[in-house]
Amino acid sequence: ARQAISASPVVAGDVLYVASYDQTLTALDARHGTLHWQFTAGGPIHATPVVSDGRVYVAAMDGVVSALQ
Repeated sequence: ARQAISASPVVAGDVLYVASYDQTLTALDARHGTLHWQFTAGGPIHATPVVSDGRVYVAAMDGVVSALQ
């Protein structure tokens, strides 16, 4: 079941990144909303993802920061 989204979504290029308490970071097409990919972290995600140099960084409440390409 979906849980709360407390972090701000981020748009970078044509991709919208949304992090959630259900431990997922979801990448969607910013224009059409279609799914690009989804990452499952080891704990709820309360922080806004950061996009830099072609990577997406996300910190989960398990204390792990993940860098995704």
